[in-house]
Amino acid sequence: MQDTNRVSGSPPPESSANRNQEGTATKTSLSRKINTPKRCSAWITPPVPLYLVPQALSAEIHKNRGSILEVHIRRTGNHQFRITLVSAGGAGGPDT
Repeated sequence: MQDTNRVSGSPPPESSANRNQEGTATKTSLSRKINTPKRCSAWITPPVPLYLVPQALSAEIHKNRGSILEVHIRRTGNHQFRITLVSAGGAGGPDT
């Protein structure tokens, strides 16, 4: 005897709205506030050739130890690269 809930031996397709989806998000808002620094500073190094990118990046990281939030490396032209650093607070950078 065939089950009446089956179509050609397969269960009938159900929309995902009718399925039990425990554990999925029901709200579009965050469960907690994301902590972001009140003040960020960014600075850009002069263009450096490709072979000097690791040394330039290492020097900037050592200058600004624990305050770096983001590092962006972008090609500017003629195999030159510009390193942009974003740090928390006013620590580091060319002014210190």
